[in-house]
Amino acid sequence: MAPETPAVPPGAARTGRLDAIVLAGGRGARLGGADKPAMIVGGGTLAAAVVTAAAEAGAGRVVMVGPRRPELRPLSARLPAGLLEVREDPAGSGPVPALRCGLAHVRAPWVAVLAADLPFLRGRQLTALLAAAAPAGPDDPGASPAASGAGAPGAAGRSSSTTPDGRSGW
Repeated sequence: MAPETPAVPPGAARTGRLDAIVLAGGRGARLGGADKPAMIVGGGTLAAAVVTAAAEAGAGRVVMVGPRRPELRPLSARLPAGLLEVREDPAGSGPVPALRCGLAHVRAPWVAVLAADLPFLRGRQLTALLAAAAPAGPDDPGASPAASGAGAPGAAGRSSSTTPDGRSGW
């Protein structure tokens, strides 16, 4: 018999417990400057696959950090708090400024930080990552997915209520 999965955000959006940040502002240097999140894989863009996975996992809001992506607007209806598109300053300054920009818009106590180039990411994988991140429950402020080794490459989640060193806020 399989062990019972800990109760972390499946259906988190319905309770406002999970937001997601999608980092989508890279330069595509290894692809000759191509807009990687806009590339089509399996009939949809890479960015759309990640937003869809976040919605399936129960994200209430997705914060897309990078250039505007009008093709994603229809996906906003799948998210209770919608899809918010923001840009780090200066634009293209890298993943750390992009993460900081995205965190400024997170309102839920849990956040999933995702790369925009994960075409095979599914909501069930994010749900499993979040369950592993908080075996004590979603209110455990010290939860960290790094301790469990679970998850998907390019994805991370943790409580947004404390910093890694235990201080309040980001």
